[in-house]
Amino acid sequence: MAIFSRLIPVATSSFAVQLGLASFFVPRAEDRFFDLAGAAGFFITTLVSIYYPTSLSRVKSVEALRFLVLLSELRVRLAPRQLLLTAALVTWISRLGSFLARRAIKAGGDSRFDEIKRDKVKFTGAWVAQAMWVFVVGLPVYLSNLVPASAHPSLRARDCVALAITVASFALEVTADHQKSAWRRARDSGKHNEKFITSGLWAWSRHPNYVGEVGIWTGMWGLAALSGALPWPAVLLSAASPIGTYFLLRYASGVPPLERAGDKKFTDDPKWRDYKRHRSDHKPLRISEVTIPASTLDIQTDLYAPDLAADGCKKVLLHCHSGERRVISTLIPDFGTVTILWSQPVSGLQILSPDGHQYRRHDEFLSGGIYKPTIHRVVQPPPDQRAYDRLGTFYFVAADDDVKLLPLAHSPVLQRVGIERRCSDEEAPLAEAWRKERTSSYGHVALTKGSENNTEEEVIKGIVVKHYN
Repeated sequence: MAIFSRLIPVATSSFAVQLGLASFFVPRAEDRFFDLAGAAGFFITTLVSIYYPTSLSRVKSVEALRFLVLLSELRVRLAPRQLLLTAALVTWISRLGSFLARRAIKAGGDSRFDEIKRDKVKFTGAWVAQAMWVFVVGLPVYLSNLVPASAHPSLRARDCVALAITVASFALEVTADHQKSAWRRARDSGKHNEKFITSGLWAWSRHPNYVGEVGIWTGMWGLAALSGALPWPAVLLSAASPIGTYFLLRYASGVPPLERAGDKKFTDDPKWRDYKRHRSDHKPLRISEVTIPASTLDIQTDLYAPDLAADGCKKVLLHCHSGERRVISTLIPDFGTVTILWSQPVSGLQILSPDGHQYRRHDEFLSGGIYKPTIHRVVQPPPDQRAYDRLGTFYFVAADDDVKLLPLAHSPVLQRVGIERRCSDEEAPLAEAWRKERTSSYGHVALTKGSENNTEEEVIKGIVVKHYN
């Protein structure tokens, strides 16, 4: 496709700019201007995406000097969509690049490169990665600019939605950065002594600026890709921008180093651990509340909210055809904290409480022995409903790995009837360790006859585990 051949000079410019600057900064182990170099890369690469198609149509083979003169005389006509995308990119990178550059210059360097800037190979790798970032993230804009203006249809309602997402996400990112900067200034002036920010948007997420970043490029992709001007292969290629942004921030240069730095700096601070449990690392979607009936533990809201994270939630859709009687019990984990189940032909997963009532299934540690997680039954719907095709939805939610499995002692019910502890509070395991012990021993440890009827037992880390049959 012609559009992909035109993309080659765009990619070349992205890498040429970064490698050219790297040749100057890497030998000097200079990292203060790294983000400024990234901004320069976006500017130059965007200009190439605008001017290259026009220059190609005007010049086929000319001397280099004559080409430069002619290039300066070119007049480029952009469609409204191209103008919006280009203006959005320039606005975004101008703000972000200058913000990050000022911060790095003021701090005397970029903490991300403290361990690698003296290693020329690794530091060069960072510049190459930035070149790839400039190229991949800007794809919706570059590809849109490589298409003739006449091929772009007029703006429509869905373009306005995409633009609204871009603007709202940009506002989110700017506000988050402004709030953190204001918080730092207040701390430096002695107005507070907080170690990390937990107010404003940062009370909602540990990285709200990254949420905004992903939203910006999701909106930009929608504005460029859903116009109908790009061929489908280009639409799919441009999707690498929001997807790449998400994975870069979530698993590479964004969240991981900041989380590691926070864990190292505040490792003994219980407020930091509590903040991590209460706040999503950056995802806008999160399990925020799981309500338990008041008649059980007398805690109607936020019972598990401090301990639940979106990483611990998995949704499974199971389509059951009429007449199908088989139940796939392997979808139900025995070692999670909460299982919320809506399904047909399975009507519900129930557990038996000491007084004979049936409730949803919960963790025996957290419930102080009120709930026995392995005494359960699967119930089918009434006979007159079993002939229908049904769609079941299963939500599996587990505690955060660093949650210590202690009874919810503030429950009025537990305070009234007493807490049945599996072990002392000091010996209570973390959720991750307990889950791994349970799963690794399952089917590999010989069970002994239990002290109660119809039970078998095994011992895991000094804790007796009963199996009810």
